Amino acid sequence: MAGQGCDRPEETCLSFGTAAEYMVANHIGRLIDASDALAILQMADKKSLVVQPGHARAANYICLCCGCCCGVLRTLRTYPRPADMVASAFSAHADPSACSGCGVCLKRCQMAALSMTDDRVVLDAGRCIGCGLCVTTCPTGALTLKRKPADRQPRIPHNAVTAALAHGRARGKLGVGQLIHLQMDSTLDRLRTRKKAGSEMTPNVVTVNDYYRDHYQSYHDETVAIDPEPFLGAFARRLSPGDRVLDVGCGSGRDLRWLRHKGMAVTGFERSPGLAKLAAGHAGCDIIEGDFTTHDFTPLAMDAILMAGALVHVPHDRLPGTLANILGALNLASCRRVVYLSLKEGEGAATDNRGRVFYFWQQSELACLLSKSGLRVLESKRSASADGSGQIWLGFLLHYCGAP
Repeated sequence: MAGQGCDRPEETCLSFGTAAEYMVANHIGRLIDASDALAILQMADKKSLVVQPGHARAANYICLCCGCCCGVLRTLRTYPRPADMVASAFSAHADPSACSGCGVCLKRCQMAALSMTDDRVVLDAGRCIGCGLCVTTCPTGALTLKRKPADRQPRIPHNAVTAALAHGRARGKLGVGQLIHLQMDSTLDRLRTRKKAGSEMTPNVVTVNDYYRDHYQSYHDETVAIDPEPFLGAFARRLSPGDRVLDVGCGSGRDLRWLRHKGMAVTGFERSPGLAKLAAGHAGCDIIEGDFTTHDFTPLAMDAILMAGALVHVPHDRLPGTLANILGALNLASCRRVVYLSLKEGEGAATDNRGRVFYFWQQSELACLLSKSGLRVLESKRSASADGSGQIWLGFLLHYCGAP
């Protein structure tokens, strides 16, 4: 900081989702994996850096800063009660009787919230921002971090855009028309950023394809017993026995079997040869092997298409084209033309511990893309993943009106 910085590390702050894509696309950040991010967080605790996530449930950044160089923390320190200025759900609590008087916490606290009286720690709750730096190195447990009562819990907006719009409304700066215009601009900006960053993200697609080719049996075993009724019940009720249904990315054949038992004439489509063979045996129907981004679907003439999680590995900028290609499977003369699509909710992209890249969506931007693809939303639903991971799925029941 103008020749007056401290000796703490500089490459610390983390970005996620579209923020990460922007950093990579403009060469002001680098891609890291989950293990690297965890290592940075552990290092930050050792170096007494305050964890400052973005003010949103789907945060697109986490700053890791010290009180001597960070403008936000330096400003907070000037207030008599920094605790009143932050949206923290936690606060520290001190038990002087358990304190050994080592003084480590005084050096780590970035808000000068701690002091010593008779070699026992004293906490000024008005200065505590709930960062937890004093807690992680307390040798006796005299300092603990506790969640604030429900009536003192901050209201956290869904994402950074929601937070900014709320601030604008509260200040009387934004009317309804301006809000709609800003929301559209935000959606377009995200898609432009993702397109620019796409070249940096696409090498992982090969890894995804390799995973399902090599681990088809374990994937089959993990998914085959899940009950489709909770997420496909509404889709099935739109159909009648004899309707022709294409299940894209059919995986284990679980959904094909379920629909076949309801009288539908089902066909599967699967890229992994191993999964295709297992699905054919489990569902007792034909499975087409191929790549849904390039396969010619037009001869199929289907009444309905099922894409339950099939497109989660498709990069954001490629989804419109991929979707248009798959929709070619529908029989435009059919009165049904029902489509089910589900994708994961969130921001940007992430790689799991199996090397698979998942691309996440917000409900509003996905609904906008579907509309532009000629799809009318009949029903939409947010639901928790059946695997217990806590991941939210966005499910859309759609009617295809034709190419726009």
